[in-house]
Amino acid sequence: MITRKHIFLLVAVFFTNTVMAQGDASINASVNKNTILLGEPLVLTIEAYLPANSKIEFDRLDTITHFEFLENSVIDSSSQNGGIKIIGKYTITSFDSGHWVIPSFTLAKGVKTDTIPIDVVFSDFNPEQDYHDIKDIIEVKTKKEGVPWWVYAVATTLLLLTVIFFTRRKKKPVVIAKEKIIVNPYEEAMQATCSFAKEGS
Repeated sequence: MITRKHIFLLVAVFFTNTVMAQGDASINASVNKNTILLGEPLVLTIEAYLPANSKIEFDRLDTITHFEFLENSVIDSSSQNGGIKIIGKYTITSFDSGHWVIPSFTLAKGVKTDTIPIDVVFSDFNPEQDYHDIKDIIEVKTKKEGVPWWVYAVATTLLLLTVIFFTRRKKKPVVIAKEKIIVNPYEEAMQATCSFAKEGS
């Protein structure tokens, strides 16, 4: 006959075995940095140990609030102390500036990781550096537009054509007019008399 005492003993044994099985399991999460720039990669590593004959399953991560996964996860497993050691590496980033927290990951009841704080900033800030005030906008002087290059090209071409034209042009021969001898009437009459006398002789 099963009494309440037997039931209590069975429950106690089951509870003890469960606690021992879960007590052997462990999980740990870590990151390579706690402050990143917007869009800067961040490596999240999760290490879990599952004892032999454990029914606990290691689930892959696919979403984390305020973070995005950049690459496919890399999961490695190896035997250790009769159980299985699983290491998962996730490359993530965030495009939301602020102070965020990577939540804890539960492997089994009572077996979970701690939360991880992450600061996402616009740029690196070093408080030890000197303060640089914002400078006024410097007006850039624009160059004055000069004569276009094609104007010089056209002028040079016209000058060359003019020189060639006048160089090849043939010079016209100069006509020298015969000098006309002016004779007064007296000399003309004397010349006519002399000519007549020569013809008569």
